[in-house]
Amino acid sequence: LLKNYEEFTMAFLIGVMLGTLKIPVVNIASNVAFTIPALLPCIIVAVIAFMIIIIMETQFNYIE
Repeated sequence: LLKNYEEFTMAFLIGVMLGTLKIPVVNIASNVAFTIPALLPCIIVAVIAFMIIIIMETQFNYIE
């Protein structure tokens, strides 16, 4: 699917990943106070993960 329909496959996979984030977000939101010190580690991890994904996308040309 990635070879022939990369855009549709990636859109589907991203949609599945974003859709499954609802469950942990609801659980965390009900148990954690929304203060800057509490959210800072989550923001830092999210930025690092985003940067790793961007680097991997540029380094590995897996579809030709």
